[in-house]
Amino acid sequence: MEADGDDDNDDIPAAVDKKPRRHDVILGRGRTIQSHPGNVYFRKFLKQYCDSYDEAPRNQRRKMASELTHAFSAKDIRFLEQTKNGEWIESTLENAENKIGQVFRNLRKKK
Repeated sequence: MEADGDDDNDDIPAAVDKKPRRHDVILGRGRTIQSHPGNVYFRKFLKQYCDSYDEAPRNQRRKMASELTHAFSAKDIRFLEQTKNGEWIESTLENAENKIGQVFRNLRKKK
């Protein structure tokens, strides 16, 4: 523990009390996850930014993903992951940003 009393557990995702809400984004694989209403909305929303993301210099893409992550958070949309024991946790910002990048890459492949 640090002398100033800061908690070293700030980076550990907190458990979410309930199952994912309808508009939350679930990180993971499979048709069940892909068809979750929040994930469907997420992909549809990101589709409108696909060209801007592709045209942005590589070093600006991470910034764009970060801004979009914060936009979702501002709308009270959570990025959730399920642990091995079935508990739901909020994803880290880094994982959420990586998910946004992955969706943009998948959308590019479908063009």
